[in-house]
Amino acid sequence: MATKITTCPIWGTEYEAEGYFDEATRTFHVESSPRAGGGYLISQVELDAILKNYDASGKARLTTWLIDQQLQGNKRPVITKDVVKYVNNKRSLSIQERADRLLKFLGNSSTTVAQRVIVQSDEPRVFSWSESVQWVDVTYLIGYLLEEGYLSGRRLTGGGFMGQVTVKGYDRIAEDSADMQPAQALIATLSSDEYTRRQSKRMEDALASDDLELAIGTAKELIETCCKTILEKRGVQISSNPEFSDLTKEVFKELKLTNHDISSDLVGVDLIRRMQSNLASLCNDIGRLRNLYGTGHGKTADSPSLSKRHARLIVSSAAALTVYLFETESEPTPLLKTGTRKPLGQWLVDNMPRGTNLEPPSRDDFGRPNPFLEDDVR
Repeated sequence: MATKITTCPIWGTEYEAEGYFDEATRTFHVESSPRAGGGYLISQVELDAILKNYDASGKARLTTWLIDQQLQGNKRPVITKDVVKYVNNKRSLSIQERADRLLKFLGNSSTTVAQRVIVQSDEPRVFSWSESVQWVDVTYLIGYLLEEGYLSGRRLTGGGFMGQVTVKGYDRIAEDSADMQPAQALIATLSSDEYTRRQSKRMEDALASDDLELAIGTAKELIETCCKTILEKRGVQISSNPEFSDLTKEVFKELKLTNHDISSDLVGVDLIRRMQSNLASLCNDIGRLRNLYGTGHGKTADSPSLSKRHARLIVSSAAALTVYLFETESEPTPLLKTGTRKPLGQWLVDNMPRGTNLEPPSRDDFGRPNPFLEDDVR
C-alpha cells in the first residue's frame, strides 16, 4: 500500500512532483524536491536518524551529496545507513566551493547568454546548490560573486537578486568544469578528504603537462591515501609506515573483497574471484611501477622511462581503483550477495504443489457429472 506525500521528508518543504510512502517497505519515494536538489529514496529508519542527529548544516551537506549523485547520473539516490554515516563525517564546503556551485546554478538557469536572472529569497534551489541554510548565506555568496566580477546586477529591496552571469563568470564555470576529469569528479564526490582531492588533481595535471614521473608517482600515492583514509575511518589500527602491499591487503580484507568473502554458490564465482585477485595485483603492480618509473626514488640519468600511453594507463587504473574502493566503502548494498542457495531437487521438494486440498469423488455418487459423456466414441 502506498500513501501520497506532498512535502520533502528531510526539509519539510513542498514538492514539484508528488511522492509516496511505501507501507510495505517503509520507504519514502521522493520524485522531485527542489530543496533537496531532486529525487531520492529513504527508509523511515534512516529518516528518523537524520531528523534526530542532523542539524540544518548536516541536512545541507546531505543535499550536496544528493546533487553530486544526480550530476553523476543517479537520478534517485538511495539514502542508506552508510550514506547517513558518511555525510555526518563529511566536511562542509568551503566558501569558494559554495560560490562556484551557486554560480554554476545561475549559469544553468540562463537559457541564453546575458539573460537576466531573478533570484527570490524563497527559491529553494539556490539554497540546495550552495549548501546554504539561511538567506544571509546566499546574500554573502552573491556579494562575493559580484565583487569577483562573475556576476553583475543588484540586490532587490526586501530580499532577492536581479542580474546576470558575466563573460568572466562563464569562463569561471568552464574552467571549473574543464579542470575536473570524470574520475577526479567521482573521487571528489566520494571522498571528504581534501588531500585526496588534491592528489587526484595533481595526478591528472601531471599527465596533462607530460610530467610522467610525477603522474606515476602520484598514482601510487593516491591509492595509498585512499587505503589509509578508509582504514582510519573504520577505526582499523595500522603502523606508522606500513608496506604498500600490506596496506592494500588490509583494505581488501576490511571491505570484504577477498576470494574468501565470495559465496561458492554465486553464478560465475570463478570469474568474480579472479577479477578480485586481479584488482589486488593491480594495486601492487602500480606500486612496483612507481618504484621503477615514478617519483619518490632517486634515478640515474639513463634510467628507463615509460611512454605517455603507459603512464595514462597507470593513472586511469589508479583513479578507477580509488573510485571502486571508495564506492565499496560507502556502498548501500553489497555488490555480491553471499547467501546460500538450495539445490534444485530440494527446492522442488519444498515448493512442488502436493494436491493436499483435493477431494476424490465417492464411488457411490452415481449422479456425479461425467466430463466425457458427450464425446464421440468410435
